[in-house]
Amino acid sequence: MAPAPTPSVDVSPFLSTGQRVEVRCRYDGRWVDGFAVAEPVAEGYRVRRALDGNVLPSSFRPEDVRAAPSA
Repeated sequence: MAPAPTPSVDVSPFLSTGQRVEVRCRYDGRWVDGFAVAEPVAEGYRVRRALDGNVLPSSFRPEDVRAAPSA
């Protein structure tokens, strides 16, 4: 049986520390802005919330983080 096709997602091959990003909401799948890359980790990225500067406790897979649109 062939594997199911994966949805097309605009994922950058590498995001820099401090780069503004959007993350995919784990509840409803929509993209949410207001984050920056805190650090790349083995499983993807840790992100920092722009509002208060806190680093979120769990990491995000690369397919769940994308560069924020340019302003």
